[in-house]
Amino acid sequence: LHCLGGAFKHRAVLPIQTTTPTQGEHDMTKTKPSGTVAANKYLFDFAVAAAARFKAKGFALPPLDKIKVTCGWPSIGGTGARSRRIGEAWHPNASAAGEYHIFINPSQVEVGGPDGVAGILYHELCHVSNYFMYPDDMKIGHGAKFRQCAKAIGLEGKMTATTAGESLVK
Repeated sequence: LHCLGGAFKHRAVLPIQTTTPTQGEHDMTKTKPSGTVAANKYLFDFAVAAAARFKAKGFALPPLDKIKVTCGWPSIGGTGARSRRIGEAWHPNASAAGEYHIFINPSQVEVGGPDGVAGILYHELCHVSNYFMYPDDMKIGHGAKFRQCAKAIGLEGKMTATTAGESLVK
């Protein structure tokens, strides 16, 4: 897992796609979104639900319309054989719109399943919470403030590679 507060210049995100029926197949109004759209909606809906847990534990998140969550490749190290970034959270200073961006590595959807993805998203939301609560601290990383939030939310393990604890998996 990794967080970035640096420049947000040319960032590739998986395109939002919808299925397109072949001519005469069926009415366009009945097309369903592809896996990319469904995954991104699931991730955002999960973030909305997670916001209540953060609030209950005393940690603030920014307004939800300022959090952008997508299934997308991290800036570097997304396909490494030995080590792989499985998520990234970007500081709003890295976005021209002042938004908090979270990317979940697409490889984790199948590898980690829902519990694994949930753990990654909680980890990245801890970064977002820290960025929101301490906006001038660009070097917050995985230090004491991050640890306090992660432990309270229910993450376990080394802070650079947390997993969902028992209370998050239930």
